[in-house]
Amino acid sequence: METIFDIYKDLYTKQSGGSLCERPEFSKIWNTYMMAKILRMNPETVSLALKVQILERAGFLPKDIYRFLYARLPQKFRAPFFKFVKRPKKETESKKSKNRNLDDEGYLII
Repeated sequence: METIFDIYKDLYTKQSGGSLCERPEFSKIWNTYMMAKILRMNPETVSLALKVQILERAGFLPKDIYRFLYARLPQKFRAPFFKFVKRPKKETESKKSKNRNLDDEGYLII
């Protein structure tokens, strides 16, 4: 288990038998906001995403939310595919200032 997407996959495929939340790295990887965001990408699980947010605000622990989702999501051969797109990183000011002194071929302009 390395990412939140591995937890998402396990919620559907049920390969861990519900014991994934007992692993020590679970608390480092779990993020309720990200799980709710992932669940909102699938029209079938939007209502579960809202319930997850309510459970978090009510003070439930991440392992309790995981068990709730584990019991509610249907078992499937594969987790539903969704396209998760990240924004490209913007150039920092230091990189821009370094590039200002170079010509088209990359030579330093004096």
